[in-house]
Amino acid sequence: DNKTKTFRKTPDNSITQIVKKVLQEREDRMKMNSLSQTTLRGDRQKINYFSDFVLDRFGNISVVDIDQVVLNSYTDYCRDELGNNSTTINNKHKSVQVIIRYLLMRGMIKENPYDKIDLPKRINRGKDDIPNYKEYKTIKTYLDEWVNDYLSDKESFIPINVITYIQIQLGMRVGEVLIMKWKKGRD
Repeated sequence: DNKTKTFRKTPDNSITQIVKKVLQEREDRMKMNSLSQTTLRGDRQKINYFSDFVLDRFGNISVVDIDQVVLNSYTDYCRDELGNNSTTINNKHKSVQVIIRYLLMRGMIKENPYDKIDLPKRINRGKDDIPNYKEYKTIKTYLDEWVNDYLSDKESFIPINVITYIQIQLGMRVGEVLIMKWKKGRD
């Protein structure tokens, strides 16, 4: 319980200082092409979610105080207050593990707190969730016709159709399509 636990306040090892260092290191890795810009963007967002959570619930604690109590509280927060599913929670913890690896590699902590908790399991996509070739062709044909009708002003704009059309044509993931720069207009 975070009400009874005593936390250390050390400016050099505070959550805010370490998060800055971790994100700077991740940015340096991106500049050396050993990390993609997309990965950095996702890590930055998820690490900042965790940092904001810790600051709000526990204050600017020393990173040596990140233990199973803090990590389990974060899981509870993501599940109960944000309504995240187990895959999203697992993904958020993967970014927190970047901080933990940083601390372990620099000898700032001796034990990995993730060894003492069970993370929510990712939801695995089953074979039935992936369209077979016949279903793929049906979807592709529908979207090709919809795009032609849309460009001819016979159909209204449907964002999911545009996203799926681009995915089918280019093999992009939803996140990759969503970060594209869009221009106004039918074309």
